[in-house]
Order: sequence, then C-alpha cells, then structure tokens
Amino acid sequence: MADGACCTHSGRHAQSGTLNSTHIVTSSRSLTRVKGSYKTPSMDEGGSPVPGEGESSPKQEAKADLAQAAASASEQVKAAGEGGSKLSNDPQFILLTKLSILVGIIFAIIGGITGLIFSIHALTSADASTPHHAHPTPTPLARFVVVGDNWKGPCTNGCSMTATFRNEGGEGTAAATFNIWRNRWHGGSPLATCTVPVPDAPANGAVSAGCTAFSSVLSNLLNANPRGPQVWMTVQVENPTGQPS
Repeated sequence: MADGACCTHSGRHAQSGTLNSTHIVTSSRSLTRVKGSYKTPSMDEGGSPVPGEGESSPKQEAKADLAQAAASASEQVKAAGEGGSKLSNDPQFILLTKLSILVGIIFAIIGGITGLIFSIHALTSADASTPHHAHPTPTPLARFVVVGDNWKGPCTNGCSMTATFRNEGGEGTAAATFNIWRNRWHGGSPLATCTVPVPDAPANGAVSAGCTAFSSVLSNLLNANPRGPQVWMTVQVENPTGQPS
C-alpha cells in the first residue's frame, strides 16, 4: 500500500511482531475527589464511565463527614488522656490534691467538734431548765444545858430543887432529872429522884424548871436526923437527841 492511504485497523501493525492495540485513554476519565482522596471511576467496554461511579452524593458525604468526626474525636480523647496522665504526675498537682484533702479533713473535724459543743450545751440547758425538788433543811433539835441549880427549900417531906437551862439548839423542849445523893461523890444509888419537862424555848433561850424528890429512904434519913442530914443534888437534861447534857 502506498504512503498516506488509510485502511481499516485490524489490531495488528504491518510490521512484524505483536502489539496491543488498546489505546489508553486518560483524557476521557474524570478524577472525583472524595473528602481529600481521588477516585478514578470505572469504565465500561466502550470506554464510558460507569454511571454512579466516582460521583459524590449527600449520603456519601455525610458518611465521610461522620467518619472524619469520629477520627477527630478519637484523636482528642487520646490527647486528653495523655494530658491527664501528665497532669496526674505533676508534683504541683499532687501537692494541691493533698492540700485539698487535708483542708476537707480539718473542716470535718471542726464541724464534729462544733456539733458536740452544741449537743453538750443543749443537754446542760435542758438539765438547768428541769426543776429540781429541793430537800427541806432539817430543823435543828433542841439542846438544853444546865447553867445553874438551886435548892428551893429545906428538905422536910422531900427535897425541892430547881435549875436554869439554856437552849443551844433549835426550838423545842427537853426533860430534866433531879437526883438526891447521900455523899458528894454520888456513889451508889440516889436517895430520891424526880423528873420534870423543860419548857419550850427558842434557840439561845433560857428557861427554869424544878421538882420535889420523895422516897422512903430519904424520909427515914430525915427522921433519923432531926437537925437535918447533909445531902447533895444533881440535875441531868435529856435532850430530844437522847444524849444527856
């Protein structure tokens, strides 16, 4: 064939040897960018792009956005964890944490002490407001003492005697016993005895009381000695306490 003539391309070159006859068409393909990456659409047998391939849709973009947001959040969480780990190892942060715990403990102790003080105050106030039944002061008993004694007359049919008493206790009465003795040492039994009540007297008050003592022994002694025998008298007080004066 002469130069310049055209002919039907049979897929083989006139020269010897075998070559692929497929033409690589790059200009007819469109590059579609999907969120930072490029995707080459597929071609059909005729060299045309497959419908839907390489084309972005709102649904695909939303999925891509969601994936990117998840990746970003994961990175942020990772960074925050690394920052928290660094912060927990910081000496200043540890010191501040210990100080906060110590301050909390101190405030708790102060609160407990304050509550205890208020409780004690409430208990003491309630106890003070409760009326107490005061025990009445016992009235002191009378306590008479002999401050003077005297013969009231001669011993003829008995011996009359009197005495003065002073009350050194509380108001009240007592009893006085007069005895006649044969000797001054008051040995043996008395010749005669008489008892008389001591009149009521206030504290530090003085009263007098007396009686006449009779007995057969005393009468016999008096009759045997017309000029009068020598005898002695004593007086003893029995106070309400039962203790003689």
